[in-house]
Amino acid sequence: NTFVHWVPRASGSANNITDLAHMLQNDAGTDLTPPTDARPASFQRLGRAFIVALRNSPFLFVRKVDPTAIFSGCERLSEAFASLAFAATPAPIQGQGQDWRGTGTWLDNRRSPVVINSRDGAATLAGRDRDMQAKGYYCGDRLEVIFISGYRASAVVSADGKQLHWANGVVWPRANS
Repeated sequence: NTFVHWVPRASGSANNITDLAHMLQNDAGTDLTPPTDARPASFQRLGRAFIVALRNSPFLFVRKVDPTAIFSGCERLSEAFASLAFAATPAPIQGQGQDWRGTGTWLDNRRSPVVINSRDGAATLAGRDRDMQAKGYYCGDRLEVIFISGYRASAVVSADGKQLHWANGVVWPRANS
């Protein structure tokens, strides 16, 4: 069996495909180009939760994984599959299971609080405004996110953990510092 993520009406309801599709849409570590009526979704990044769910599903293959797709975390995608999907018993992955050092509340450039949550290489960012919602991944001190608008951004947490330096030059202070 091959997992292919189509628009909901093409996949039916309450079946193996829809169960896995629902899970992947809630996985902050997974990034995909949304499906259309003519094309299935295409995966650019796969998160730990999706790979583990895939292991536990009846599917042997995933269709439309971009050749440049990455894993949410520090490992290569091939290493993540070897550890999480293909091993007799899923093996731990370096850095997984730990929160990112930048997890917590930050003040954006308008001094509005933005909460960053993280787990297993995946991260979510949630502010007051609808456009201040993002999901992505972290590796070491670096955070890569895609905002709900489609804007991609990266940031690095400072050595003292009190500032978040975005690639565009914006710096967010930690809310409690």
